[in-house]
Amino acid sequence: MSDTRDRLPGHHTGPAWTRLSRTRTRPTRRLVVLAALGVLLYGAGANVQAGWVVVLAALMLGTVPWGWYTARHAATTVEVRRRLARRLESGVEEPVALEVRARSAASLVVHDHLTRAIGHTEDPREGTTVVGRVRLARGSATGGVVTVLTSDPFGLFTATTSARVPSTVDVVPSAAPVRAADLTAAWAIQAGEEASRSGGGPDVMGVREYQHGDPVRAIHWRSSARRNELVVREFADEARPDVRVDIAEGSWEREALDRACEALVGIATDARAHAHPVRIGVDGRSYRWSPAVRDTLASLPPHLGADPRPLDGPPASDAEVTITFRPTTDGPLVVAERGGGRVELGVIPSTADLETVGAWLAEAIGKRRELVGGRR
Repeated sequence: MSDTRDRLPGHHTGPAWTRLSRTRTRPTRRLVVLAALGVLLYGAGANVQAGWVVVLAALMLGTVPWGWYTARHAATTVEVRRRLARRLESGVEEPVALEVRARSAASLVVHDHLTRAIGHTEDPREGTTVVGRVRLARGSATGGVVTVLTSDPFGLFTATTSARVPSTVDVVPSAAPVRAADLTAAWAIQAGEEASRSGGGPDVMGVREYQHGDPVRAIHWRSSARRNELVVREFADEARPDVRVDIAEGSWEREALDRACEALVGIATDARAHAHPVRIGVDGRSYRWSPAVRDTLASLPPHLGADPRPLDGPPASDAEVTITFRPTTDGPLVVAERGGGRVELGVIPSTADLETVGAWLAEAIGKRRELVGGRR
């Protein structure tokens, strides 16, 4: 099996090799047949006084302890380590490489329970790599169990050994794709109202933080040098209503909170791409939206590897448009508010995948555009 390091750019190698433990050795059917045949030959040879038959039987029976030692020794020398990115996105399938080596010529069958990948090698002394793919939930993954089945060259014994291989990785929520091409911004938060703009001409209103996708010609280099960060000119016709996306207080189920985080990231990313000032309210704090906020969302309990606890309510908001996710038994309830108007847009199913969350958002936008002032 060939090494696949060149196919896994950007992946890191685990801090150390892990020696597998909990070894269990079992005889195979081939051993039973060989032992029975050896005993018969030995008896027949001794009965007719045929020395060569006795020697042949002794050689056959002598392979039994040798096979047991070979299989077990291979199992006790197996070492593995896992290679994958330190930071992944939830719901996105990623490649994972499991490196395996052993100081023995015995054959190995490797099963990585994290990725469900299975590999085989006849000679692991030079090392081999098993490649699988994994789709992880939001939170912190700490690895998975690896099982290796070893066998002696004659297949008389199999030894099974396993251990949990540490692989710490942070999984941040992915952005649910907002697919509403007929709208100028997600949730129609531009509102379709000229009054929601600060002006209609090309006048410069000020500067704002650079966002991915802003044209280079809009960068204000003098202000960027003074602030030690990239800022761009904000023109009068770029101003948009403030947007706040909140995760409500309460006891959340993990799957429901995962869906809420994915929808939140999708809405915030799309709104910010259209120059709307965006803030996130979660667990008693408010954050100006940036991709780094996904790390905060990844650590919200309950998540993969963390026990549940009730989340605190978000701080008070004076944003023009507020989208709030509230916990229910079936998934997050989405509530939209603008100018005193409030509408429940529905519940995103906890079992939805990333694509389904995006489709749900697009459908909700179409049904409730009037709430936020969008024109039909």
